[in-house]
Amino acid sequence: MKIQRLNQLLVATCVVLLLAMGSVIWGMLQVQKAMVLSEMRRQQVHELAEQLLQTSEDLTRMARSFVATGDAEYER
Repeated sequence: MKIQRLNQLLVATCVVLLLAMGSVIWGMLQVQKAMVLSEMRRQQVHELAEQLLQTSEDLTRMARSFVATGDAEYER
């Protein structure tokens, strides 16, 4: 009887440990997914900032050209 009880206890312990490991792995996958989404958002923000900088430089260049030449083409 003692050996059978020991085997049951061992199996139950293994099942609990496997469930705990599965839970930890699932949590790690969720964190990894959140990190990937965060990196994608960061990349989008970086691209938008780059576009904004380029637009600002273009507008500044056109304003300077308008002031220097008085050409109405740059004003539009």
